[in-house]
Amino acid sequence: MAEAKKGVCRKIDDDGMGWIDGIPFADVLPGEEIRFDPKSKKIIARDNRSPQRIQPACPYFERCGSCQFLHWSYSAQIDWKTDQVKQLFAPLTKEMVDACIGTPRNFAYRGKNILSFKSSDHKVIAGYYAARSHQLFDIESCQVSNPKAMAIFLSMKELVKQFKVEIYDEDKRKGLLRHAIIRVAETSGEILVVLVVAHSEFKGRKNFAAALVAKHPEITTIVENINIRSTSIVLGTQERTIYGKGYIVDKLGEYTFKISARSFYQVHPTQTEILYDTALKGAALRQSDILLDAYSGVGTIGIYASKYVKEVLCIESNSDATEDARSNGRHNHVSNVRFICSDFAQWLLDTTRPQMKFDVVVMDPPREGSDKNFLLALRKLQPRTIVYISCNPETQARDVKELLIGYDIA
Repeated sequence: MAEAKKGVCRKIDDDGMGWIDGIPFADVLPGEEIRFDPKSKKIIARDNRSPQRIQPACPYFERCGSCQFLHWSYSAQIDWKTDQVKQLFAPLTKEMVDACIGTPRNFAYRGKNILSFKSSDHKVIAGYYAARSHQLFDIESCQVSNPKAMAIFLSMKELVKQFKVEIYDEDKRKGLLRHAIIRVAETSGEILVVLVVAHSEFKGRKNFAAALVAKHPEITTIVENINIRSTSIVLGTQERTIYGKGYIVDKLGEYTFKISARSFYQVHPTQTEILYDTALKGAALRQSDILLDAYSGVGTIGIYASKYVKEVLCIESNSDATEDARSNGRHNHVSNVRFICSDFAQWLLDTTRPQMKFDVVVMDPPREGSDKNFLLALRKLQPRTIVYISCNPETQARDVKELLIGYDIA
């Protein structure tokens, strides 16, 4: 064995890995000193414990790849997130970065829960993937998921055995059941269960659904999603409703939104309203404004902002999301919001459309951020204000750098 090295963790990354001398270690927090083998990169001894280290509330924390910071106090996580944004934006602006707004509810909040199935030695394994692997492990609880969703999931595991539902084998590309998605609407209490299957020959689907509803009458609807692809993408493009109306509804502020199996909808209901209110406050909207909601999804931001402006245009490239957005617009009786299904850059460069001047653009791209065509098109548009909502500050800072010409960061 090589001689042990000693080091202090000064940095922790998004995956919860503490870095020492360029080496990532699991379960090491900033300020903690360890001794380690530089060859095997294994921890030999721990010399101290961070005062911010806490006992994880989850029995699966050491294995699970879903939560990275349950061993770290929530206040320390908030400070770390604030510092991450400060560091990323320091080269771009001298403006002070506000402190991260925490939530009073950091457990039992998730409105969308995705669980996977696997068969091993004739035993059904259902749960989450282990950290940094594609190894599925069995769970009986989840601290961040809505408790109603977990209760339904546990019943589903039993019914899979009872009905002898064949589990999909990724290696052999055989079997039926791949995943289960359970969505719970915070305000209405409605529940959507999605059974993701590998083919359309689920002959006992109606009996299975009836048995699940008998155990959980709070279920609003059950949808079968057919995913024939051999990829890590969870959902396929074909669907059929087995029970109920095929969607659920939830409320944000004074507006009601339709949520289907493939809809993008924020998973933390309490924080979503705080997020949107903060974004619109930063936009300093005027009643005469024309607002563009890019990456609009099911129209939540555009509809939420509609009462503060003259007109809203929502642009979304996903046709299913656009249809849901139009339905949401009709349901909420908003007459000043239009919905277009198109790539934003292509739409903007289309010389046949009527030219429009936008005062404010709100953009909420996926984790990978925007592409250069989008950013070039946005700069050409020259709105008074751009509000960039992001779940990944690294790609946000990268994109904002491209937008700095003619704009200040506030």
